[in-house]
Amino acid sequence: DALVVAQWMNVFLRRCNILKIACLAQVVNTISPLTVKGDKLLRQTTYYPFVMISNHAAGVSLDPLVSAPQQDTKAFGPMPLLDVSASYDAEHDRGAVFIVNRSQSETVTTDLLWRGATPSNRPSIT
Repeated sequence: DALVVAQWMNVFLRRCNILKIACLAQVVNTISPLTVKGDKLLRQTTYYPFVMISNHAAGVSLDPLVSAPQQDTKAFGPMPLLDVSASYDAEHDRGAVFIVNRSQSETVTTDLLWRGATPSNRPSIT
């Protein structure tokens, strides 16, 4: 579930030029990222990609050029194993790249190369 939510968040970031609002209807309990029972709170797996992009994506959406191994799918034909979105916040000189490995069995090693506006802050992986 978390990987599907992460891919949807990537779509929202990549397509923010036409997508003006996206809502998460079920925030607590029924099919939601948060479940509450009494005074206990459980963060479901879907909570983490939502919060990660909310906390790190800022500024403008970038159009990442992705070169990745492909996997054949029945519905969409060949699809890259890596689903990627990125943003750059010029005011804070901060960039963020969000990568989802779509493969259930393959590890994909990747390199990141910034062109144009290169963030001066040291990169970190979350």
